Amino acid sequence: MFYMTTAMHTTSIHAQMKMWLLKRIRNFRDLFTGKSLHALYLKSLVPPSTYLSNHFIILYSKCSCLSWARSAFDHTPYPNVFSFNAIISAYAKESLNHIARQLFDQIPQPDLVSYNTLISAYADRGEIVPALSLFMRMRDEGLDMDGFTLSAAITACSSDVGLIKQLHSLVVLNGFDSYVSVNNALLTYYSKNGFLEEAKRLFCVMGEVRDEVSWNSMIVAYGQHRKGLKALDLFQEMGRRGLNVDMFTLASVLTAFTCVEDLLVITEEAAALSTSTNHSSRTYGGKAEAVNQESVGDMLTVTVYIIRKLIMLKPSY
Repeated sequence: MFYMTTAMHTTSIHAQMKMWLLKRIRNFRDLFTGKSLHALYLKSLVPPSTYLSNHFIILYSKCSCLSWARSAFDHTPYPNVFSFNAIISAYAKESLNHIARQLFDQIPQPDLVSYNTLISAYADRGEIVPALSLFMRMRDEGLDMDGFTLSAAITACSSDVGLIKQLHSLVVLNGFDSYVSVNNALLTYYSKNGFLEEAKRLFCVMGEVRDEVSWNSMIVAYGQHRKGLKALDLFQEMGRRGLNVDMFTLASVLTAFTCVEDLLVITEEAAALSTSTNHSSRTYGGKAEAVNQESVGDMLTVTVYIIRKLIMLKPSY
């Protein structure tokens, strides 16, 4: 009875220690705290835990300390697919795709997260062949893809219009045409590569699921085809809908704005606004943002004022 009580008490202490560690692992993200907690864990009597080790891998990855993340992985008692996904993500974050792939190939049964992480890593570095190879392997194994998978595959194929068209068909056939992230990946491709009609059709089909990325992509598409007034109309519509307009949106409009044929108006407006104050505040889509000419540049600030005046979006002070 004594030994049973002692064992139960010890188990209770271990469980409490484990919960205490988990709470702190999740709350702290600095490297010093992570190492301190890890040392405490290793010195404690808490039995080795795959679950705890996985959290240490994630913590070190968030702190960009790859060597410690790998050490935590190597000392994981029984690494599961979550362990592999965590360390693969850590290597992918540092663009070390070849090591990430070596680890991927060690997983007995890769899951959707495993594939998505590595396909996305390949896509980010423009490695189209391994990205598509992995995408096809995933389909051959009968693993269901999701919106993230397709978005990554579309990004990876950005240099091949034929593959993009095939992926677009795959999106529609598999019912992913309502996923804003997938549509945005397609829209970004069409807008940046001169496919205005395809971009327009997709933008219209998206309807109310469009977000700021969708509108920005369409503005870019119009700007590239010398349809500056169309781009400005979209910019104005964004304001009316209360969408947040950031510096990327403004940069896209600036590109489109230079396509407007009547540059005389621009010159006159620029001259009139050249004496504007060095610091002002503007509100777009209900979000206030400070503009400082010293950091942004006089020409950009003046041009922003011109655009606002032309499309009747006055600054809010």
